[in-house]
Amino acid sequence: MASENGGSNFLAGLLVGAALGAIAALLLAPKSGRELRESLAEEGKKLKDRAVDEGRRFVEQAEVPEVVRKAAKSVKEAIGT
Repeated sequence: MASENGGSNFLAGLLVGAALGAIAALLLAPKSGRELRESLAEEGKKLKDRAVDEGRRFVEQAEVPEVVRKAAKSVKEAIGT
């Protein structure tokens, strides 16, 4: 049980750290406002895609009750991923 919780905590920390690093790099880079907004939008999309992929991988590897799998499927269909 402790290793399952540690794995999700690590994943959450990894995603938060990646997001903060990307934001810091973008804000410190010398770019115009338009270029910065485009970069932020692109990095945000990459981060979302990465989080979705990691979430899928986590759910596939975890032993998840059928009710949770059905709920996750419904959410995925609702958001179109």
